[in-house]
Amino acid sequence: MACSVDDIDSNDNNNNNNNNNNQNEIVSNDYGKYQVSALDGSAIVVLNTETGVMKQYYWDGNASWVEYGNTITFTH
Repeated sequence: MACSVDDIDSNDNNNNNNNNNNQNEIVSNDYGKYQVSALDGSAIVVLNTETGVMKQYYWDGNASWVEYGNTITFTH
């Protein structure tokens, strides 16, 4: 699983104190928009922030996460 946020394109001039009107460009993409929270040592909850779908997974002990329980969709 991966989690990403918007990337901000920076340049060396952004760290100085002059006012030369440099602007940062915000670059967005449509992948990796998840929030992951641990429930305990063997379970996690994953929220897809683009669709609002939340799923719960448990660790099966064989190097993989298995989905279980009901899927919840947040619309607000």
